[in-house]
Amino acid sequence: MTQFSRLGKIKQGMRLAKYNFDRHQLKGVYKINCSCGKSYIGEIGCSLQTRLKEHGANIMNGRSCTSALAEHSSKTKHHVYLENTSIFAREEQHHRQKIREAFEIIKHPQNLNKDNGIKISRSRLPLIKEIKTTNISQE
Repeated sequence: MTQFSRLGKIKQGMRLAKYNFDRHQLKGVYKINCSCGKSYIGEIGCSLQTRLKEHGANIMNGRSCTSALAEHSSKTKHHVYLENTSIFAREEQHHRQKIREAFEIIKHPQNLNKDNGIKISRSRLPLIKEIKTTNISQE
């Protein structure tokens, strides 16, 4: 004898798809906050883990001529929160990373960056407000 039973709700019969990723292997645009409220925005061509090690070494060794974070940290003695780095956007293509980095630097004027990244045409500035900043590292 065959017997059918009701599932109840459709949701109970479906598996939830969860996107798992290792945030330390992501490439894209990231932000590192400082205790003073300012932040550093950069792009990652290698893995985030590698880039954070580079930032940490620059700060520890006082390489202020090559690192905006190290310069700020040594001058002000502020704490740079490398452990709480957030990733704005995942992007594999280098040129697109550079564009997104420049947009994020413009959107966050309280930054520690030494430059604004690549030059963005003034005609593109209205687009910057429309680009949503998401924090991938907390998804």
